[in-house]
Amino acid sequence: MSRKEKEINWDIVEKRMEAGCSGIEIAAAIKCHRDTFYDRFRKKYGKSYADLSSEFYSAGDANIRFTQYMKALSGNIPMLTLLGRERLDQGKEEERLSPFEDIIALKHENMILRAELAEIKEKLNERST
Repeated sequence: MSRKEKEINWDIVEKRMEAGCSGIEIAAAIKCHRDTFYDRFRKKYGKSYADLSSEFYSAGDANIRFTQYMKALSGNIPMLTLLGRERLDQGKEEERLSPFEDIIALKHENMILRAELAEIKEKLNERST
């Protein structure tokens, strides 16, 4: 006499697949041997876990994206800011330097040195008179 098949809650299995859990992780969580889980999965869905898991994972990503979007539109300012940064490139603008920044720095240093030189010359002229 064979044992009665263990009941599997396929809704939970699907949610865990959407979350990105591996088949081994799901089997462990539902206390089922992995080979049994994979066999029962193929019977239930007509495809192997490996063939179908990426579709569920993509659906999980879509659910997260949609929930974030709805929270942002409902007035969640941090979420709106995050999505603006991620999707619309509205993050802090990096300091944009002139392509001539090096030349400008050299000219500035040159002006300072000229001023110092003029002061030294003036002091030397005062001492010599």
